[in-house]
Amino acid sequence: MFRTLATLALGALALLASAPAARAAGTANRGIRDIRIVHPPGTPPGTWRVTATIELFADDLVVRPADLSFDGRVLLNGVEIDLLPQPVSLSPAAPVCSIGCVGGCGSYIVFPHVYTGQCQTAVFGSGLTLCGCVVAIDVEFPPHTSALRSTDVIGVTITPTSSSEIDADSTDDSMSLPVPSMPTGTSFCSGDGTLPTPCPCGNSGAAGQGCANSVNPDGALLVATGWTGADALTGTDMITLHGSGMPAVATAIYLKSDGVIAGGSTFGDGVLCLTGSLIRLRTKINVGGRSQFPEAGDPSVSVRGATPPGSGLIGRYQVYYRNAAGTFCPPATFNISNAIELEW
Repeated sequence: MFRTLATLALGALALLASAPAARAAGTANRGIRDIRIVHPPGTPPGTWRVTATIELFADDLVVRPADLSFDGRVLLNGVEIDLLPQPVSLSPAAPVCSIGCVGGCGSYIVFPHVYTGQCQTAVFGSGLTLCGCVVAIDVEFPPHTSALRSTDVIGVTITPTSSSEIDADSTDDSMSLPVPSMPTGTSFCSGDGTLPTPCPCGNSGAAGQGCANSVNPDGALLVATGWTGADALTGTDMITLHGSGMPAVATAIYLKSDGVIAGGSTFGDGVLCLTGSLIRLRTKINVGGRSQFPEAGDPSVSVRGATPPGSGLIGRYQVYYRNAAGTFCPPATFNISNAIELEW
């Protein structure tokens, strides 16, 4: 009987020794910050790939080194088209986030790249608030050549691998985006004090926006949504330029150029960065300080701006608008938004 019990005990110890170590008590999380569709440089027209920014979080109780690997999936209209395993580890160097969630962190390793984390407070879907080591990494999925349509929806999901830390919050593990609604382009020429040319009356706007106007201290904002590639349904692009933060019923003129004024130039109550061949895309009347181009009945941005999809041409865009308040930054009666650059 003694020999039998001893044999059983030795067997149990052997099983424990061969079992994988249990995950340490701690909180880790992966979440999708944003997703985009891009045209990879040097590829044929119509080629596109999905990129995603993934935020990784680990609090001080997660024992280092920590495995934060995940599988990334891309879905087109709900059907999986890509699977990309992403090995990620948090280096043995422990974070030293102090009271107030400041200090240094360990490094996240996404071979061959090393990203240095920052101490930040994270709030999870359950309402749990923690201080930990946070980093954002960009993930590029393989390219595709199938033509996108204005009815398409791109989705990205991430799932922890079986050997990695469990997610504390699954509500940020998926994101979907209709192709026409996708933010795109590169913003520049902001009247926020970062340009060599200042706003003419010290009327700097909010970060990334134009100089302040008489109704909006943040200034006008121009953004672009959609896809510069040819829409399989219409044969042209699906880009929309959106202007906001302007006077309620002011006239707004959407401009396109092929050149840039380095550092900008004073223009009314704002700063202009467009030069070269200028095209008036359309004149719009704001509703509630907002307008857009194109609308129903308008030509597309690529057609009106002479930038065919797949051409590799660069288009720069700003919207200038009437701002006739006599006491605001006289004598000019107009202002302008930030600029957007699109590669066609």
